Amino acid sequence: MALDSVGALNAQAAVRRLRMDDVTFTFIADGAMSLAPDMFLKTVPPAYWAEHPDQLDAQGCIAMSAGGLLVERDDHRILIDAGYGSATSTNAFGRVNCGVFLDVLARLGRAPTDIDTFALTHLHVDHTGWAFVDSASGQREPAFPNAPYLVSTLEWEPIVRGERPPGLPGEREFIQPMQSHSALRLIGDGDECVQISEIAPIH
Repeated sequence: MALDSVGALNAQAAVRRLRMDDVTFTFIADGAMSLAPDMFLKTVPPAYWAEHPDQLDAQGCIAMSAGGLLVERDDHRILIDAGYGSATSTNAFGRVNCGVFLDVLARLGRAPTDIDTFALTHLHVDHTGWAFVDSASGQREPAFPNAPYLVSTLEWEPIVRGERPPGLPGEREFIQPMQSHSALRLIGDGDECVQISEIAPIH
């Protein structure tokens, strides 16, 4: 496969679609992230980047993309992760310019209500951004109202204990609405998303 068909390491990912047999995978882009290598990958020596400048963008940063993966088969539409959310910032850690996830989903002909299962690989801010949105009254509500929200038990248990590991999204933005979400399901190693989505909620 030619390199230009899959993109380069120093460029953000575009929306791409792959079909394998009867399953369609679509990367739903939310936006771009550019992370300072000395902050993001602290164990990599500066000499490595000096020897591999082609792996960094024009500003000398690691190019990354926030987004999610839509998996479609038969009548099932499973969304895995939901980008960073609406955010534009620059700091010592790098740059973030995100916020188009739901717009991209719409351009692809899918509405949030079409998602029947929403799964999170882990609970970092660049994966949970569009899990909840503000309602007209200002309350946080599920962005995908017809989908159970699947979270790893190992990811969720520290939060239940009151712990807040690094990288978690905010209390108001994600933690509190997820804690009160009636469609939260916990998933373990070897579980199948579609089967878990059909069981009763944990509350």
